[in-house]
Amino acid sequence: EAYPPRNPFHNGTHAADVLYACHLAVVHAEGSESSLAALEPWRLASLFFAAMAHDLRHPGVTNDFLCATGDPLAVTYNDRSVLENFHTAEAFRLLRAEPGADPFHALDAHTRAAARKLVVGLVLGTDMADHGNQVRELEAAGAVTLGASEPEGPGLDRDRLLAILLHFADVSHPWRALGAHVEWSLRLRAEFHAQGDVETALGLPVSPMCKRPSAPEESGPGGDRQFARSQAAFLDKVIAPLARSFVRQVPGLGRAVETGLERAMAHWTSTAEGGA
Repeated sequence: EAYPPRNPFHNGTHAADVLYACHLAVVHAEGSESSLAALEPWRLASLFFAAMAHDLRHPGVTNDFLCATGDPLAVTYNDRSVLENFHTAEAFRLLRAEPGADPFHALDAHTRAAARKLVVGLVLGTDMADHGNQVRELEAAGAVTLGASEPEGPGLDRDRLLAILLHFADVSHPWRALGAHVEWSLRLRAEFHAQGDVETALGLPVSPMCKRPSAPEESGPGGDRQFARSQAAFLDKVIAPLARSFVRQVPGLGRAVETGLERAMAHWTSTAEGGA
């Protein structure tokens, strides 16, 4: 109920989808040497709670928009990961208001504090501003073996890898069924276009990907050609490096992720060239 149904993309269904993606990654990690295998119950609960809460009460606009307009949220959080800080704070406010819904109520004080710290770190990791750092860390990391107190080589500690997992899950629709991926992409475009309309009305520069196409003949059921080109480039330059680096930590996901990426890239490339 805390997810605005008016949002085409950042709504409760998206939160459930991200939760499902986190579950898939954990399941595929079981039995491997990944540090995501055999998570303690409180860590698993923290991951799943963060997935459910990561876009709580999303206003349907970006961090950059909030900062550019001097929104009270941007002032409160000093222009730094504004939405991510807001979502986390709202989630814990909700637990205070509804103690019966608190998944951490049975934990001792020390573990409860650790769980809260972990949830905060996980949700902050969904900020796209951290994306490049995550890709670089994954590319530099060696395999992290289960039970090791420290990662081998320059590897990642378990909680940082959990944060990257949540970000990976947050952008996971490109390797789902093609129809679902296209639907989510068009929903996000609708949300971006709505923001662009507000920016235009306020006399602000329209943010990247938020400008509606000016030529109606470029539009079609699969998205206009300009949008298709931007989707193909975004998948190739931004999403694919994260996905392919992450599945080194969870090899069981590799085939599904690669197949999905190739299918999505083929779709957007074909659309950009005037195909169906």
